[in-house]
Amino acid sequence: NTVTNNGHTYYTVICGHGQWKSNVIISLSPNGNFIWMAIEPVQLPDQASAAALANILKKNVEIGPMYFSINGRWLRLSSPIPNSDMSQAKVKAYLEDRVNTAVDTMPLWDPRNLGGN
Repeated sequence: NTVTNNGHTYYTVICGHGQWKSNVIISLSPNGNFIWMAIEPVQLPDQASAAALANILKKNVEIGPMYFSINGRWLRLSSPIPNSDMSQAKVKAYLEDRVNTAVDTMPLWDPRNLGGN
């Protein structure tokens, strides 16, 4: 899907694993040097566990340059990809890698593990 919002165009690709479904948002940086891919795998509960959020933050060291952040009430997994020598196959491989990382880290962000303190 192609979306234009306030003059900014980005693309969404539906992804999932089992019962989990989400969208990968793909956009180009303003200077064109990077392709950004982001997935918002889960909405955070009203009272998210500090320990669960700390474990997600710790995971950033292992998965960098991908990283988890919070966007409003959503957990986000983002990734900058250098926009050089790209092909459709390379973009697809990066996309699959990002989705696989989201699935592999699912125990960290599973709603049952994010409950409040």
